[in-house]
Amino acid sequence: MKIYQAVPDPYATVNQYVVTLMEGISKNHPEIHWGYGIDIFWSDEIFKYDIIHIQWPNMLLHAGKSSDDIDKRLNDLKRKNIIIVATCHNLEPHYCSDVNIVSTYKTVYSASDMIFHLGPYSKNLFEDRYPNALNVILPHHVYDTFYTLFPSKYDSCNKLNLSSKNKYIVCYGAFRDEEERILASKVGESYRKTNVYVLAPSYDTGMPGKILKRYKYLIKNKLRKIYGHIIYNGYANYTIPNELTPYYYGASDLALIQRKKILNSGNVLLAFLMGKVVAGPNVGNVGLLLKETGNPTFDADDDSSIFNAVKTGFDLAKENYGEKNRKYALDNFSTAIISERLYNYYLSLNK
Repeated sequence: MKIYQAVPDPYATVNQYVVTLMEGISKNHPEIHWGYGIDIFWSDEIFKYDIIHIQWPNMLLHAGKSSDDIDKRLNDLKRKNIIIVATCHNLEPHYCSDVNIVSTYKTVYSASDMIFHLGPYSKNLFEDRYPNALNVILPHHVYDTFYTLFPSKYDSCNKLNLSSKNKYIVCYGAFRDEEERILASKVGESYRKTNVYVLAPSYDTGMPGKILKRYKYLIKNKLRKIYGHIIYNGYANYTIPNELTPYYYGASDLALIQRKKILNSGNVLLAFLMGKVVAGPNVGNVGLLLKETGNPTFDADDDSSIFNAVKTGFDLAKENYGEKNRKYALDNFSTAIISERLYNYYLSLNK
């Protein structure tokens, strides 16, 4: 069976979602042959594949292509009985006003024979929106085959030049909009007279190159730490190196999902793998998973709700609830379990 993943080189990105599933399947099913690279989608080589798996539809908007071009291409593939599947990472891109990109998501979902959902929230929505597709659950897996280092708090703080005497709330991943920065900032400010800090490596842009701007940046950084109790490292314009990820979680006592608009979040499962309690918005599949596992949720438009969820998270962390999260994640969402489930879905479509 030949399967094409509609992504650039998955081995050359810090996002481990696609490559870990590919490797998980290949480990037990070496007969699977993989393809990837967006150029292939627009070349004749694409017609040699049995299944086309689209992860993020906007990635197909390559070299001036439009949503209409994608629609035509998908129809050409379907006429040749090539199977189209998609993973619903987002209902549509967040904070995006580009009509062409939004339309591309609808085009891909409409053409799909099967749509994989990371939780029941989107599955229930899509069963009404896209009834011609087979909507199935494929939970987000934990990157247990990739992250095997779990450093202590002391070692983590030393690595990141932090004081191990403080408590840290990690807000991992990109800050996609100002409202997410405001949410994290309010949490930090609420702990202003304590030893609790928000650790948000991607909160702000990288340090400027010019000396005067660099000086101002460092002053602003210092003031935010003192008065806002938020610590950031300027990774907003590029992703945090994977080798540092375990240290950010190792230094932290609690993980906070800073999103106000969200469907799924791999950061929830990442925090579970790292043995952390997670506080997050009661929205989409994220809210359902957090409630199902007994982690605190909040109304993202209610500050008191957010503060209460964080406090509850600290209380649970004292009870070592993060280890319970780790066990739950490994028992239910290991790479081996989810990759085998994906393989069986592929197999059911290719009969």
